[in-house]
This record gives sequence, structure tokens and C-alpha cells, in this order.
Amino acid sequence: MGAAVAIFLALFPGAAISHFHRTAVSVIAPDLMAEIGLTHQEFGTMASGMFFGIALAQIPTGILLDRFGARITIPVMQIIAVAGTVMFAAADSLTDLFIARFLIGVGFGSTFMGGLVVAARWFPRDRFALVMALFLGGSSGIGNLLAATPMAALAGWIGWRWAFAWVAVATLMVALFTYLVVRDAPPDHPYHSRRPETLSAVLKGIGPLLNTPKLAYIIALAMVGYPTLVAILGTWGGPYLHDVHGLDGIGRGNVLSVMAVAVIIGLVFFGPLDRYFDTRKRVVISGASLAAVVLAVLAMAPGLGLWQVTVLFALYGLLGSFYVTNFAFARSLFPDHMVGRGITIVNFGNFIGVALTQVMTGLIVGHFAAADGPVPELAYRLVFAYLAAAMVLVLLFYARVRDSRPSED
Repeated sequence: MGAAVAIFLALFPGAAISHFHRTAVSVIAPDLMAEIGLTHQEFGTMASGMFFGIALAQIPTGILLDRFGARITIPVMQIIAVAGTVMFAAADSLTDLFIARFLIGVGFGSTFMGGLVVAARWFPRDRFALVMALFLGGSSGIGNLLAATPMAALAGWIGWRWAFAWVAVATLMVALFTYLVVRDAPPDHPYHSRRPETLSAVLKGIGPLLNTPKLAYIIALAMVGYPTLVAILGTWGGPYLHDVHGLDGIGRGNVLSVMAVAVIIGLVFFGPLDRYFDTRKRVVISGASLAAVVLAVLAMAPGLGLWQVTVLFALYGLLGSFYVTNFAFARSLFPDHMVGRGITIVNFGNFIGVALTQVMTGLIVGHFAAADGPVPELAYRLVFAYLAAAMVLVLLFYARVRDSRPSED
């Protein structure tokens, strides 16, 4: 077990940098938009680039993980993220920023899924939800926290461009570290005696995976669960705090740091609940329903004070972490030799959902943005209303899925 924990911890730095990129643009949004000359709608489009990259990388990533393993796939792909980060630091147009974010997304497309595949082979199946929660909680917590107040302080000191240049250097070092430390499976695991599938066999295997019972419900929930969290913490939280509450970079970072800490607590909290209550469906529905209530309050209550917004953001960080249980639900659907492709198919829906959410919310905010001056509070309230409505509609569909209980694994 000691080796499993050590290898698992070695995957944290790369996952943390991936989460950093997902949310870092929120806290620097006003400065970046002013320097490059982006509208709010263009900012939303730019932010979506990383998530389109991650989404489009998922199917090939699943094939690579099953065929070559995480130890090779993760660091090789992270080199692409290094190139994208350097390009982002030097970008001077929307096109450059979008392409850079897209490359960063492709480069980190295997980092999270690779970690889950390694965890699936090093830890018992009935502990997968807890292990995944700790992985998500630790890596996203570190990444999101670094992307909040520390990023705001660093960008204020050396500028956001040099901040991302140093992130590129850190990513290169992490890629090397991952290759040196990570191992795909324990020495006696069947993974080492498997016969690698041919490319044609791998591709043929994708079709049956798409017909897996319950998968449509899992993907539908994935397209609103994590995407809503990113929309607040990673994209519009910073502009909202700037436009509505007049906060500077450090102020925005402090509020988003509170939310990031709440996400850590939420992921650790939701991790063991499926085993405790012996249900995954009910845990997901309960968490998502309460999260939708928080969004509804943000949407319907005008003139909220800063402390009230901070509390509501923290509550959403806590409750919005229900999506970790949905991934555990997905893991229960696939045999071990197809877990890489299976989970990455779900993650494809996850990040397509993030990308589309960024674009749609960007259209909403952009509709109200003036040539100069802050965006009115109504625009952001409509964003929260859109997110709440999407959550409720998907939950009505998700309620039809047959439960997956840990006791039946």
C-alpha cells in the first residue's frame, strides 16, 4: 500500500497544474481583457479553448492509456501543454490565446484520467470513489488555490505573462518527475501480462462502450456538474467580483480562495458517501439538487453583499463537488481492461460541457457588456439562472437511471 500511495502522490503535481490552468484566467480576467482588448464574450470563448482541447483529447487519450499506460502517455502529452503555456504567455490576440489554451487542454488531457486509471489498478474497486475524491480534492485544491490569491499576487508583481512562463517551466519539470516515479500497476497485476490490442481492435471496442447501459445518464450529468463549478470558480467569478463588487486582483483572489478551499472539503466529503449510504444515484441527486438551490439564490436575490456572495460561493464549492460520485458511478460500469476508454468517454462529455457552458455564459454576459464600464449585476444573475436551469433539467433526466451500489461491485 505504501508504494500505491507514493505513486498516487506523484501524480498530484501535474493534476494540480492542470486545475491551475482551468481557473487562473478568472482572477486576472480584467487585466488580460484590457491588455489584449477582449470583450466579455471573447473572454468566454478564449476560456473555453482549454476545455475543447481536453474534450477532443479524451478518446485518443483513452486509447493511449489502455495501450501504452499512464507512465508514458501523461508526460509525453504534457510537453504539448508546455508549448501551449509558452504561447499563452506571448499571445497578443484572441486567436493566439484560444490556440494556446487549446494546446494546454490537449496536453493535460491525460493527466486526470491517467491518474484515475492508475488508481483503478493500485486500489480496490470499492475504494475508488474515496481515492478519486482525495486525488481531485488534493490536486484541484492546490491548483485552484494557487490560481487565486497567489496568482493575483504574482501577476501583480511580475505580470501575468511572466507568471505563465514560470508555469511552463514547472510543467516541464513535472513531466520528467511523472515519468521517473509513476508505475502503471503493481508488479503482480494482470496489466503486465496483457496482450496489447491492435489499433483496429481498440477502435472497434469504442462502439460497444457507447452502448453501455446507464452511460447516457452519466454523461448528461457530467455535462453540467463540473462545468458549472468551472463557470463560477474558473471563468465568471473573477469578473463578477470585479464588476459588481469592485474588487481588485487580491480581493478577487481571496474570495475565490475561500471557494477553492470549500471545493477541497466538498470532494473529501462526497468521496466516501456512496459507500456509507450504499448508493451513488441518491448521493448525486441530493448534492446536485442542493447546489441548484444555491445557484437559484444567486440568480434571484439582487444586491447581495460581498459576505453573502462569499458564503454562497463557498456553499456551491462544497455542494457542487457531488460530481466526484458521478465519476465513481461511471467507473462501476466498465471492466478493468477498458477503464481508460470508458472513463475518458465520460470525461469527453464533462469537458465538452465545460466548453459549451463557457461559450453560452459568455454570450449572456457579452449581451449586457458596454464598450466601457462594468457589466451590470443582472447579466451575472442571468448566468446563475442559466446554470441552475441546466442543472434541474439534467436532474429530471438523471432521476431515471438505475442505481449503482458499491455493495454490488
